[in-house]
Amino acid sequence: TLSAETLSVLAEARTQEDVLMLSVTSLIKRYNNACLNGDEPLLRQCVTDASYLDMDYFASRFAYTENFSDYEFTFRPGINEFDYLVYVTYKEKIVLIDTAAPCMECFCISINPSAQPLIYFGITSLDTDAYCAAVNQSDEIQAIAVKTNQAMEDALLEDDDLKEFYNHLVGSNG
Repeated sequence: TLSAETLSVLAEARTQEDVLMLSVTSLIKRYNNACLNGDEPLLRQCVTDASYLDMDYFASRFAYTENFSDYEFTFRPGINEFDYLVYVTYKEKIVLIDTAAPCMECFCISINPSAQPLIYFGITSLDTDAYCAAVNQSDEIQAIAVKTNQAMEDALLEDDDLKEFYNHLVGSNG
């Protein structure tokens, strides 16, 4: 059995990890809401390099989005430029459409020297890109992607308004 001291250290480490995960999940939710509201000052606080922010993109990307809900997070270790890869599934509610669209996104998270998580915006090395591609192709991440895609297909079948909106976005007629 483990000593009381060892158990205490393990409990503290788990608590610190839980606090970090809570900080990261809160960061991503704040970032999404800042994107939704076009809140540039808040967006600047969420990222490593604000010079990569594209407010015109955010304005067009989220022009029809009402809110986000049902977040789920999967953490993987990062490499080189950032500390974590965080895969996020959520539902995006589009204005005037009943069914929320299932989405999946990956965020690269850097922990700054004051232990604050930030979304990594910047250039990555080829090694980092290769690592990310390998993690993206892992069985677990692919299973999450398949589940999200299936949920989206189901939502499109369930709601003609969502299907019409989505088809308009991708430039399809069918």
